[in-house]
Amino acid sequence: MINWKEVGKRLRFCRISWKLTQTQVSEYLGVKQSQISKLENGTRKLKTEVLEKLCLLYRVDDEWLLYGKGEPTLNWNMTGFTVKPKLCVTYTF
Repeated sequence: MINWKEVGKRLRFCRISWKLTQTQVSEYLGVKQSQISKLENGTRKLKTEVLEKLCLLYRVDDEWLLYGKGEPTLNWNMTGFTVKPKLCVTYTF
């Protein structure tokens, strides 16, 4: 069973780690900032398409984001992903 409060904590951790605001994330997803707040507070469930976009944006595994299992980051070299969210292009990693 998914604990949405814990998912929210992980979402907030990711956003802060990437030095993004809720407004920036909401613009990337095409949703209102209040929806990001609700996701991070655990009062709103993630839709599949939003989950996929957030995993790409934050570069995390969906199992970690939803259940806290495994490592938070994907091994991008092994998976072959080359997607770099356009929102993060201006940031230094």
